[in-house]
Amino acid sequence: MALLRGNFYPERPAWAGDKDFGITTHTDYGCLTLLAADGVPGLEVQGREGAWHVVTAAPGCLVINFGEMLQMWTSGRVVATPHRVRGSAQERISVPMFFNPNHDTNVAPIGSDKVILAGYHLSRRFEETCLHLKKVSPQKFTCWRT
Repeated sequence: MALLRGNFYPERPAWAGDKDFGITTHTDYGCLTLLAADGVPGLEVQGREGAWHVVTAAPGCLVINFGEMLQMWTSGRVVATPHRVRGSAQERISVPMFFNPNHDTNVAPIGSDKVILAGYHLSRRFEETCLHLKKVSPQKFTCWRT
């Protein structure tokens, strides 16, 4: 399963606060994300010590990010990267490609007797984070389903 998405962040107006025109702190739900960016700063990652670090990536370079599913699958040996996007004085474009195993792949911790299907994990996480759609139109709520 793979998903390619284009993100456009307009320049942040002078009246906007730090949290406007960006994305709040989160970890990706899946295994691996490859991010192509345009070189404009905005992406920040949180280090294990808790500090935020600006990610600098020249146009043509890829940023690699590990997600929750890979952390779970590897019993925490690989850690999902908390990150956020902060608005800036310049508009910004990023193109993430989210890579995940097949829908029916068991992504439970290696060596455990659990079964957690990749499709189920993604569906559950989308349902948890698309709650705002239920409030807008509960009868039409169809955040990604398996």
